[in-house]
Amino acid sequence: MNTLALVTAIVLIDLLGIVITKKVYVLNSFLNEWYDTYKLTASLLDCLIFVIVIMLVFFTAPKNASPLVLTGIAILYQIIHDVLFYWLVIVPIPAGENAIIDLFKKYVKGANIGVLVGDSIMMALIMGLYFSILQLPTNILAFLLSLGIYSIGYMVYS
Repeated sequence: MNTLALVTAIVLIDLLGIVITKKVYVLNSFLNEWYDTYKLTASLLDCLIFVIVIMLVFFTAPKNASPLVLTGIAILYQIIHDVLFYWLVIVPIPAGENAIIDLFKKYVKGANIGVLVGDSIMMALIMGLYFSILQLPTNILAFLLSLGIYSIGYMVYS
């Protein structure tokens, strides 16, 4: 696992999602409300859960697994995370106790399976980009990561 390539891929795909949501096509009203309300925190939380899930994939998958198999495992783990997060965090926390959880409760009511589909698409894009940039030099990855973070800082306020 190349952590720099991983984080770079995650940030760039998150940036792509923000650009599409805010500038090209409104995927759903939740995403606009998510980014308009929580801005950099929204992006940070989005990115970190992908980091955590994909790191778990690399920690648990067979060492000789192909990129396609790793991507499939990553999507499976993301779906498991989303379901567990819903039942163990979103459902038990009472309304009014956490503003972010309140927004998630609102989103889940209208999105149904859309949450799982959206996160699965994001995961597939992240893994595809990760394997595509894996062999780039460290300085190029660091540049792309910096450019992605810098751009997110502006996009969430547009």
